[in-house]
Amino acid sequence: MVVTKSIADSHVVDSKVGIALFLKDAGCFTNINISNCAIEAKDDFPVLIDHTPRSYKNAQLGHIRNVTLQNLNIVSSGRLLVEGLACKPIEEIKIRNIDWQVESEAPIATARKPWGTMVMEPDPDKPDIASNPYHLLCSNVNRLTLENIRIGIKKGINGNRNPTWVSNVSDPSISNITSYEFDGADLVRVPELGAARSEPKLASA
Repeated sequence: MVVTKSIADSHVVDSKVGIALFLKDAGCFTNINISNCAIEAKDDFPVLIDHTPRSYKNAQLGHIRNVTLQNLNIVSSGRLLVEGLACKPIEEIKIRNIDWQVESEAPIATARKPWGTMVMEPDPDKPDIASNPYHLLCSNVNRLTLENIRIGIKKGINGNRNPTWVSNVSDPSISNITSYEFDGADLVRVPELGAARSEPKLASA
C-alpha cells in the first residue's frame, strides 16, 4: 500500500523507466504527487500507471486514486499509458504541464504493454492498447485531466503518433495538447534541466 507520497525536484537519467505505478495484488496507490522532475528514459512506456491483476483467473483488485504528474520535462521516444480495469477504473488522474521531446522513432505498431513482473497471467480476451498510434493512451479512468502537454518530434524522424487516445474515460478534462518540431541542437538533455543534480526528495504527508 502506498498512501500520500510526494516526489519533487528530481532527475532520472539514462533509465529504462521514469515513472511506473504497477498495481498487481490488491492494495492501493493513492494521493501521489510527482512534480518538477526531469526524465530521460528508454522504455516504450517510460511513464505508466496500470492496474492489471497478476492473474485474471484469481484477480485481487485494489485501487489507484488521486495521482498527479505535473511540471515534467521528458526526453524519450516512448509514450505515456494510463489503464485501469473496466470493472475498477483508475480515479482522479491529473497530468499537467509536460514537455516531452521525442528524439528517435519507436516501433509503435508492435508495441506491447509492460507488465511490471515476470509472473503474469493476463486475460487473453483483453485487447492490448499499446499498439494504438497515439502518444497519450488512457483507458478505464474516472475523472481524467490532461492539460498543457507539449509533444516535440525531432525534425527528420517519423513520429508515427497522434497526440491523444482515450477509451471508457468519464469526466475528462483535456486541453492544450500540442505538437511541435525541434532541431537536434534544441534537444534538452536531463542534466541541463535543473540548476544542479539532486537526490530524489521523498516526503510523506
